[in-house]
Amino acid sequence: SATFENIGLLGTGTFYQSGGTNTVSDGLRLGLNSGSNGTYALSGTGNLSAWDEYIGYWGTGTFNQTGGTNTVTNTLTIALNVGSTGTYNLLGGPLTAGNIINNDTFNQSGGTINGPLQNNKTFNYSGGIFNGRLINNGTSNFNADFTAGNGMEQNTDLTIPSGRTITLNGLGLENNGNIALTGGKLSGDGPLINNALMSGYGTIAGSGGFVNNALFTQSGGNVTLSNTGANTNY
Repeated sequence: SATFENIGLLGTGTFYQSGGTNTVSDGLRLGLNSGSNGTYALSGTGNLSAWDEYIGYWGTGTFNQTGGTNTVTNTLTIALNVGSTGTYNLLGGPLTAGNIINNDTFNQSGGTINGPLQNNKTFNYSGGIFNGRLINNGTSNFNADFTAGNGMEQNTDLTIPSGRTITLNGLGLENNGNIALTGGKLSGDGPLINNALMSGYGTIAGSGGFVNNALFTQSGGNVTLSNTGANTNY
């Protein structure tokens, strides 16, 4: 256990954990100083817990989780300061955090996210369980059907392609940006609310109802409303 743990303080550092317990009472910092490079590899039955985690503090940080358990009591931040870079690769095991702030790149191809993710740059989803709420201020690429346990706040541009289903449960969808349906499907047990722009064609399903408070422009094909909740246009 440690108060602070720095991986890549002035140069390059790597921490491999495949078992045991690593407890950081304050902050885990990867790539602390400018020009430094820190990597954390969590696998197997390793148990990591910290108050805060910084994947790229002033330098470059990379967190590879293929297993184990990562628990962040307060906030996990990817690329904290201007000039820093960071990448979190979640392939297996649970990641639980009070809040996740992504200012660079978060890749999920497996594992479980427990907690809200604020995406300010790039979120790439290819698989795994997402139990939190996605706050999308950047680019979210859904390479597989995606379910958000507590829905999504959408504040930028998002395309839902043909054959892709986005399921938004809990608080559902709050769209304050631009959603382009290009044959895809929006669903979920939460309310689907459009406060800005939705366009294209596809399916709106689920049980939470669809509320259009702004502009919905149909183009390119049919829009199918198969939502079992109330569909209301204001």
